[in-house]
Parts: sequence; C-alpha cells; structure tokens
Amino acid sequence: MSKSTIQVDDDYEAWFRRKVEAGRTALRDGRVSSNEEIEARFAAKREELLRRLDESSA
Repeated sequence: MSKSTIQVDDDYEAWFRRKVEAGRTALRDGRVSSNEEIEARFAAKREELLRRLDESSA
C-alpha cells in the first residue's frame, strides 16, 4: 500500500471516529429525532414545495 493510500485511510478513520462521537454526543444530549419525525418534517416540506410550484404555474 502506498503512503498516500495509508494517509487517506488514516484521514477517513479519523473523520469517521469524529462523526460517530458527534452522533453519540447528540444522542446523550437528546438531540435526536425519530424516523417518524423526520418523515413528517420532509413530507411537510414536499407539500409546501408542491404548493408553491402549483401557485407559480397558475
């Protein structure tokens, strides 16, 4: 394996560990949403976007 490949692997590993730790911290702090909450939030965004598109084409 080349040095640049090893560096990329090390960089990715460090990035991945930071992301996992950030997720664990968010979970401990209660900064999480259920799948149902996310689905509802994006359904509302889709409806709003479709409404605005409909209004702009009228």
